[in-house]
Amino acid sequence: WDANKSIVLEKFADYSGERAGKVDKITFQIFQDQDAEYTALQAGQVDIIRQVPASALVDDTYKTDLPDRNLDKANSTLQFLGLNYKVDDKLKNVKVRQAISMAIDRPTIIKEIFNNAFTPATGWVSPVVDGYKEGACGEYCTYDPEKAKQLLEEGGGYDGKLTLTYNGDGGHKEWAEAVCNSVNKAIGIDCVATPAVDFKTMLTQLGNDELKGMFRMGWVMDYPSIENYLAPIYGKGAGSNYYAYDNADFQKKMREAGAAETPEEANKLYQEAEGMIAKEFTTIPTWYGKTIIGWSEKVDNVQATPFGNPDLAAITVKE
Repeated sequence: WDANKSIVLEKFADYSGERAGKVDKITFQIFQDQDAEYTALQAGQVDIIRQVPASALVDDTYKTDLPDRNLDKANSTLQFLGLNYKVDDKLKNVKVRQAISMAIDRPTIIKEIFNNAFTPATGWVSPVVDGYKEGACGEYCTYDPEKAKQLLEEGGGYDGKLTLTYNGDGGHKEWAEAVCNSVNKAIGIDCVATPAVDFKTMLTQLGNDELKGMFRMGWVMDYPSIENYLAPIYGKGAGSNYYAYDNADFQKKMREAGAAETPEEANKLYQEAEGMIAKEFTTIPTWYGKTIIGWSEKVDNVQATPFGNPDLAAITVKE
């Protein structure tokens, strides 16, 4: 592992499992910019990228750049905006948080920035998992400037600058700026998209309660269950609970769901737990993702997993 440059893996010759890799060595090159990574792919300097950048999604440019060497497939990604109103008390009123959500024009942003590659989120769980319930967010994930203005006023308004922090190494600049522009235009809040150096830096800042305003978050399932979108993110003291969410009723409902006798019963209880997240509006769902990847002429059998990654065990190198 050469920090910030590359990680090299070599095949273990004595592996006896059923899913042995097809290549002898994999080098993970580390890029700080998705456009630079895409350029390297086009130049034959890398063989596969995990995500086509937003710039290549416009007008389906990547399909022309990489004919027969691209893949577009739904995955379990949920993108959302985090809020910690125990750090930023200007976001403490739930109506302010709901107003910001209703000021985000998801369909237009997805069209203009992602060329309609993604789908507007209607809740806190991906549609690909068992237990998904459409519309959990209700009206608050629908763009409605007038209702947003009303909610903002009822919630006491928002004075000063609202920061939307994103990790600068993840290709989030365009959509983060578009979200802030939408919020500014719809309800007049001075929203500013601000990059952290990288994701590690941003998570460190979050862990130290140093970030006010909103921050870019995303989740890909660890296993195909609605539970995985709730417990690790909103459980008290959970590793990815950067929102100081602590709701005893939520914890109780999650325990009841975990003790349910059937998957159907469990899912119903998990949906009720998601409803508590919706009521408190701790985070703002934005869109459901896709795996959109590209590869070079040197590799074959490129597939994607439901987790949004290339299936590295299946990829082969052409003779």
